[in-house]
Amino acid sequence: MKYKTLIKKLITKLYKLISSNPNGLRVFMYHSVIDSAKNSDNLYVLDSSLFKEQMEFLSKSYKKNVVRFKDLKIFKDDLSFAITFDDGYSNNLHVAAPILQELNLPFTIFITTDFIKSNKKEFLTINELKEISALDNVDIGSHTVSHPYLTRLNDNEVMHELLDSKHFLEDVLGKPVRLFAYPHGDYDKRIRDLVEEAGYKIARNSKFNTNIEIKDKLLINSTEIWNFDSIPVFKEKIYGSWDWLKHIQS
Repeated sequence: MKYKTLIKKLITKLYKLISSNPNGLRVFMYHSVIDSAKNSDNLYVLDSSLFKEQMEFLSKSYKKNVVRFKDLKIFKDDLSFAITFDDGYSNNLHVAAPILQELNLPFTIFITTDFIKSNKKEFLTINELKEISALDNVDIGSHTVSHPYLTRLNDNEVMHELLDSKHFLEDVLGKPVRLFAYPHGDYDKRIRDLVEEAGYKIARNSKFNTNIEIKDKLLINSTEIWNFDSIPVFKEKIYGSWDWLKHIQS
């Protein structure tokens, strides 16, 4: 893992020399934020102190540019940002939300509903889901029922994943759910069209890129944030130096 990280950082340094800093909407993809993650081998588990540093940098440097994901707002000749979380970890409420509330930054959580319905450890309970959804700066979207690779399923199975998760969230929260994130970033035209058929209006993929313009609201690019993203690396991701990863994604 350390060698792969080093290679990625070296490629990033080279890419920075030949690439420009693209404007547009940069959608951050987070997962889990905990209070003692500094030694975690899981890229997607961030230490709360690091997460707070990143959010404080955004608040200080781009406070007016942090928008709700559902608004898809792009500023002319400037950057805009949306903060999102995948899966529905309990720490999104207990660790991440207080930091974001204090800084008054909006964010979106994409929920894998089976993780909640089965009381899976580390994930939101139904009551916690209601609690975090009630916060003024929070929007809730679907991340399917069971977090599968959707392209491996037939149409009926895909629609089950899309509709059952949507209906469950709408029943629990008492409001429409129109936002979606593709599990594993796995999609093709068939899946994209089924997402539209299921009634979703905006969907986020995992293509490592900014959104200079919105050509398709169901194919919004994003930027993964990892547990080694110090502020210098976070800035590199903001300014596009890690967007070379889009060229190696399937």
